[in-house]
Amino acid sequence: MYIGKRLAATTALIGAIATAGVLAATPASADVGIRLSTSHNVGVYGDYHVITNNDKVAKDLSPAMHDGIDADCYSRLGKDLGFGPVWYHTIAEYHNDLGFSQYVYGWTYAPYVDNSAAVGSLPNCGY
Repeated sequence: MYIGKRLAATTALIGAIATAGVLAATPASADVGIRLSTSHNVGVYGDYHVITNNDKVAKDLSPAMHDGIDADCYSRLGKDLGFGPVWYHTIAEYHNDLGFSQYVYGWTYAPYVDNSAAVGSLPNCGY
């Protein structure tokens, strides 16, 4: 009886270790959906150093229209627009009240999106 319990415990332990190893080796999806939650409209720019209307890569987003973005990382290397140099690497934008979304690669100023709240849920881009 004791051997059976020990065998069951050992088997459970091996299964737990194997599962932990698989989970540790599986990269977590870093995409985070973020609904605009400030009073600012948000532009999507091709470069977080050059912030002009000519450098926008998509239609502006509006919190009044329940718009949002998907981001896969953040950077602290961009231009500071007054609330720190934090930018989200944006991979999609959602114009919810207008009923469309689109994949777009660009940068959105995190303090205008959600006061940089999603930084804790995203990896640093490293660039």
